[in-house]
Amino acid sequence: MKSKNQGALMDICPEISMHGFSHLNSQVSNKAHYFWMCIISGACIGTGLHLYSLINLYLQYDYYETVRMEHGRLEFPDLTLCNSEVISLYNAQKHPNVTNYLLRKTLKAWVFSNTERSILPYTNIAFLSNIENGLIPKISTALNELIVDCKYQNINCFKPGQFHLYIHHSFGSCFTFRFGDNVPEIRPGIEEGLSLILKGNQHANFAYDMMSKTANVNGIKVAIHEKGTLPPVLRNAIDIAPGTSTNIGLILRKFNRLNAPYDSCHDGDENPGQSEFIYSQNLCEQQVKSKIIKDKCNCTSTDYYHTGKNGKLTENCYYSDYGEDGVTMKELLDKMNCQSALNFSEWAENLGKCTWPCKQNDYEASISQTYWPQDSMIPDFILNFILSLPCESPVRFYYEHIPKSASYNATIANNRRYNACNYPEPEEESVDFKYLAKIFSNPDLASPGLLDNISYKIDTSVIAQNENEWIKTYFYRLNIYFSSPTIEMHRQVISFSMADLLSSVGGVTGLWSGCSIITFFEIVWVVGRLVNGWPTNNKTHVKP
Repeated sequence: MKSKNQGALMDICPEISMHGFSHLNSQVSNKAHYFWMCIISGACIGTGLHLYSLINLYLQYDYYETVRMEHGRLEFPDLTLCNSEVISLYNAQKHPNVTNYLLRKTLKAWVFSNTERSILPYTNIAFLSNIENGLIPKISTALNELIVDCKYQNINCFKPGQFHLYIHHSFGSCFTFRFGDNVPEIRPGIEEGLSLILKGNQHANFAYDMMSKTANVNGIKVAIHEKGTLPPVLRNAIDIAPGTSTNIGLILRKFNRLNAPYDSCHDGDENPGQSEFIYSQNLCEQQVKSKIIKDKCNCTSTDYYHTGKNGKLTENCYYSDYGEDGVTMKELLDKMNCQSALNFSEWAENLGKCTWPCKQNDYEASISQTYWPQDSMIPDFILNFILSLPCESPVRFYYEHIPKSASYNATIANNRRYNACNYPEPEEESVDFKYLAKIFSNPDLASPGLLDNISYKIDTSVIAQNENEWIKTYFYRLNIYFSSPTIEMHRQVISFSMADLLSSVGGVTGLWSGCSIITFFEIVWVVGRLVNGWPTNNKTHVKP
């Protein structure tokens, strides 16, 4: 005798479109009935196992990357230029009070370290760490000293607001070229790009910096980076040499990355920590390192970027006014040793939190260099780019202070359109940088009176012996352009999306049991009728 529910199940089986259920009601013998029960049960088990594997595959959140070349709008990057020489002879002569103050301060620190019988090598970082906010631009490279000429698509681009000051802990004043809102049409080709004529600083290092891998060179660092991001001056900048013409061809690469749960790219927070830069992995790493040093060593380090500040920070880990604020050499060395004692594991654990941005522009650069300018072209170069500058220009100031050869004087005299500039002579009772270098190498030469009365004068002998040497030692030509009109698009694509999961589920259930979305609602309807005891729709046929 069938139970009531079994009878109801047999009555509604024909109403379900799922394969096999109609056979349960149509079979007379128990063997056939059990046979179809086994078939349906096996299909259900197979469906469940297959669905489990599909869901497990989806929860792995796998993805792959596609790369394809597309045509689109080219976006010109930010270009940051840093002079390898920290001190500008022109600014040092222009601001003697600031320069003399910094010289006395640095010499006192150096002599103090030697009297304490502990050698603390002089570094650019240590020097800049002791300069108060606002003083670095007064003794470092000025914009009109670094940029002699700027052309974009043969149109003058040396305009207000085109270059932005950026203070770097190793190079002082750097300048970032950035297009504003009115960005011109960007076309590929060297004639359609940015062309700069640059001038490096004169040699003014106090002493050879044995601790630095970037100082003691005559060159300019060029950092190419996405618009609005922190300049990676020491991370992947390009060094260009004086007396050369450097061509940098760019290919724009755009990255579209997936966020959690697939990848861990950074999305949103365009101004992290109230920084003046938008988010980048470089900015995040600099801030993390800075925080670790502050937490572990109780001091701040200008080696790394600090949120919202570009100049000196209080309680820095480097030099201080010894004897004036009670700082001892032991305290200073403890802070510096604390930095060097930090384990790499401490860095790595925290730096892993700095992920790539979800949307990023990157620039692949191909570089070529050649000697520039030709000897025969130097007089024309001076006429067109040097003598056209006003007397207030630092570049013109340097030109007027170098010895002139007879051949160049004759060439310039026939074509000169401007009168020579007259500059006041510096005071004779002063000490130049060459003597300071001797003091750094042998502190016993420095007397207390000298430290209190030291001052600076410009020494023209460190500039050049003649115009030819001056041009080839301190001038650069830099061309930056797009070498291709196409954009290299990198996209992360989900390997098994929700849509793929639903499609696969439909295929699996259809394969094993012939189910569809209609079948799902039929089962819900059947269960509801069984639970509530609703009558079936089967009609009872009465014999006439």
